[in-house]
Amino acid sequence: MKQPNLITIRIEEPTSNPTQPSIHHTLADDLDEAEKRYRALVAVMISQLTGLSQTHIRFIVSPADPDAVAAVSFWLLPLFRGDVIKHGDHFHFTPEQHAPEFSIEFSGDDNFTNDEFEKCAELSVHCPECGARWINAAMQQCSEKNTVIGRDYLFIKHQKLTSTNSTNKLPDLALIHTDADWQKAIDSHSPIGLKLKKFHAEISGD
Repeated sequence: MKQPNLITIRIEEPTSNPTQPSIHHTLADDLDEAEKRYRALVAVMISQLTGLSQTHIRFIVSPADPDAVAAVSFWLLPLFRGDVIKHGDHFHFTPEQHAPEFSIEFSGDDNFTNDEFEKCAELSVHCPECGARWINAAMQQCSEKNTVIGRDYLFIKHQKLTSTNSTNKLPDLALIHTDADWQKAIDSHSPIGLKLKKFHAEISGD
């Protein structure tokens, strides 16, 4: 299933091991809690991706070893609500809602040419507000003369980008990296805050 749009998402293997330094450890002082919050954050992000149009998602896993890649794929694939079927090294996802299909892959290596894609995006897992609607709209704004940037959460460029290009800047969205960021998100009573609390409670067994 060839798609014109690529979204690369960098993701860490969840861990509370202090000897495995990880960006998500800043989510809480207690590393067990930090891991739970990271799992909840990622679960919300996955739920927000349903609705993506003409898209291939590539998860770049760290640490970059086969065991971590296998563990992350085993963790993430059940979070996609619908049918997930393996085709070679990729997975074909059909949402349970009436939404477009897309493809998924996991890798510990980010050394790809990406020549087969028309538009390439990088999405931060720490911005759950940036879901399918935001991304689809941003993809439409991207062209051979126009890159699209959401500060620290989304960057999209056309593979045939010209040297005389302009930049379309998206509105700032909240990023969740620290305990203060987390507390602000769950206290906001927004749909994202409610989802974060829901998934966190499920992960914590509450």
